[in-house]
Amino acid sequence: MLALFLAAVWFSITIDDGPTTELCAQLATVRQTLKLAGWNGVDEFYSANCLPEQTAPETTTIAGLELKTAPESDGGVAYGRWMYEQGGWDDADDDGCDTREEVLAAEARTLADDDEACVPDGTWWSWYDEREIARASGMDVDHMVPLAEVHESGGWRWSNERRFAYANDLTLAQTLTAVSASSNRSKGRRDPAEWQPPAELAWCQYAQDWIAVKVFWGLSADADEVAALRTMLAECDGAPRIVLPTPTPTPTITPTPSGTPAATPTVTPTRAATPGPTATGTPRATPSPAATVTVSPSPSPRPVARPTPRPTPRLTPTATPVPTPTATPTAVPTPTPTPTATRTAIPTPTLTATPTARYASCQAAIDAGEERVQGSSGGGRGFPVELFSHPRPRDGDGDGVVCER
Repeated sequence: MLALFLAAVWFSITIDDGPTTELCAQLATVRQTLKLAGWNGVDEFYSANCLPEQTAPETTTIAGLELKTAPESDGGVAYGRWMYEQGGWDDADDDGCDTREEVLAAEARTLADDDEACVPDGTWWSWYDEREIARASGMDVDHMVPLAEVHESGGWRWSNERRFAYANDLTLAQTLTAVSASSNRSKGRRDPAEWQPPAELAWCQYAQDWIAVKVFWGLSADADEVAALRTMLAECDGAPRIVLPTPTPTPTITPTPSGTPAATPTVTPTRAATPGPTATGTPRATPSPAATVTVSPSPSPRPVARPTPRPTPRLTPTATPVPTPTATPTAVPTPTPTPTATRTAIPTPTLTATPTARYASCQAAIDAGEERVQGSSGGGRGFPVELFSHPRPRDGDGDGVVCER
């Protein structure tokens, strides 16, 4: 401990004579250790003395967002998966179910009736490779932008808290997704210039989700990556445009007058209606859209509830707040208890007839000359999902129309 303290003092004294590239590289390598030793200001010290003068980053407009562009770099801080996982998945709400289990439960097509298990038996649709998986052990929860890619896209500058927050992000639906273990391991740490989902029908959604995560978390993309993303976006119907969720404002606490005991405020995170982009390029119901999004999410606290998944639209719980009692001297109103969250399903378009399932794939319906119908989202036309036998094609926007073009 004394040696680490002396090292911190040595860095602070030596660098006053003028930081050198070699000295800054040494500091970048050991600054996490120095922080653990008690030098809490090492990150600010490093930023002020070693990072070059900050200028506006180069950006490119893609899918309606401004994406930072820069070559990949680890900034001299060697990547280690432990920097982000820090012991494994988090359990943000202390309900006994960790982040992986929360995502699997939220994105399941069906779940058995078992209140004792975080992830009961069920079925899942792996949208990377269009496979139905009949057991949780066959599924992985994939970081859309892999941890190693995050590190080389700006994550090397992050604090340990922010890294852990990304690894367990339940704020942005696109950050984590449940897919088959084989497709996730095939992807590994590769970016879109090196790997794309085996199912081409997933390319549009995959590119949009990748961009959403990078912009939301302030990460950059290199030239080859951007070129590959544009190629994948060409599979979308129309011009895709991503709308990111608006961050929940920090509540303002009103001081309690002296002499009255102060009540501890309870802040319950709320989830956005449906923040994820649709596979047809038309955004789902979200807060007011903006062409440029500069959201910098706070690493904590993490919300208890996860937003809508991609394979099956998530249901949005809405909580009724407890009304404030009316200030009437003759009556003391009783606050209405907060009811259990209700779920409102996303409406699907009304079809003129109930088709009979008779196709195994989109191509089979196309070859049969099946007539396309208009979906409720965007301008794309496709086939009613009821035309298909299980496993059915992925309905990314939840409007009951698939294979949209």
